[in-house]
Amino acid sequence: MAPTSVMVVEDEENVRYVTSAALRSAGFEVDEQENGQRALRELLRVTPQFDLVVLDIMLPDLDGLELCRRLREERILASPSCSSRPGTNPPIGFAGSHWVGTTT
Repeated sequence: MAPTSVMVVEDEENVRYVTSAALRSAGFEVDEQENGQRALRELLRVTPQFDLVVLDIMLPDLDGLELCRRLREERILASPSCSSRPGTNPPIGFAGSHWVGTTT
């Protein structure tokens, strides 16, 4: 069985490095992208698709929410799931086919 392939999309190099290193040490194949536009181009180009995309919500060019929406439109992600860290304002997430926001 082939390892699960994961794309990590994060503009902060140290966060991208630590996240990718942890995933690799757990046996995942990891592709790193530093911004949303590059991630979108790679995801549209690559076949088969990645099993999982871990993306930052706050990217400088194409934010994570917009990237997630485009991946869903292009049917690259069958069931995208997005979340943010606790304490973000407002906390957001994705449930089924609907974006949700919560209050703290």
